[in-house]
Amino acid sequence: IAIGKCNGIPVAAFPALRFSSGELRLTLIDNLDEARGHIKKGIERLIEIELRRELAWIQEDLRDLTKIGPLIATFAPIEEVQHQAYNHLKRFLCSHNMGIIDPNRVQEVITKAKSLSRGLAYRFIDRLKEILDLRQSLIVDKRLPKYLSKEVSRIAPPDLLERTPHWAFNRLPLYLEAITIRQTSKDKNPQRDEERGSEIDAFHKRLDKLQAPPKVKDDLAWTIEEYALSVFAQKLGTAFPVSAKRIEEKFQNASESISQQPDVPQQSGQVSKIIDKPTDADLQSLKSLFR
Repeated sequence: IAIGKCNGIPVAAFPALRFSSGELRLTLIDNLDEARGHIKKGIERLIEIELRRELAWIQEDLRDLTKIGPLIATFAPIEEVQHQAYNHLKRFLCSHNMGIIDPNRVQEVITKAKSLSRGLAYRFIDRLKEILDLRQSLIVDKRLPKYLSKEVSRIAPPDLLERTPHWAFNRLPLYLEAITIRQTSKDKNPQRDEERGSEIDAFHKRLDKLQAPPKVKDDLAWTIEEYALSVFAQKLGTAFPVSAKRIEEKFQNASESISQQPDVPQQSGQVSKIIDKPTDADLQSLKSLFR
């Protein structure tokens, strides 16, 4: 943290990576949350630069999506799917959970991402084919009730590659298979299916009305999805422990975090951002990433 003065007022500034005009710059910003946002995006850009060869190969390998072209054609234009697929895999490889600029940790993430990139496009294509096969078989099933058809569209919409994190993408076949299981079980006990469906629908409606950051809402959305899996197709297993109680706690935590956010007014005459030159030590640390 750097301490300086603006118009005689003490101001703290936090180091951040800012990507602008095609360049990454080490700067100082007086807002901690804003600095963290720039750090996240800046490190993602650093990782992307280091993975440029791997990403080029992935883009080339994704041309093999044409091999399942007829199946994709029932879903979305193949050019659009190729574009979404590349962005999806790039987000996956460049993601991180770092809140500070740590060259050693960045290098670790890069090394792991390079390892994960090997054969990734082909595994992705196989999984997408599995998802689209299941999706298509459900869509053409005339016995499928309308409310379950809506579930198919919700779980596997045309923009699923843009909105679905990679871990959840790999679980989409289970979510779709759960619909088939639910279709069979509802005939045996329609009242039970209606009760369980009402519970899941109530969670989704609360989520739609929830005022919270996208990250919080996404976490809740996929937790609800895993809970629905445990309710309608328990034998398929969940990605993590989940229950109605855990979901209630997540809703409660989301509401409390919003209510506790302080409303801090901007001081008159205070500069909102401070940009300063990095030290030589800072530059040397960043340069070490590209050696």
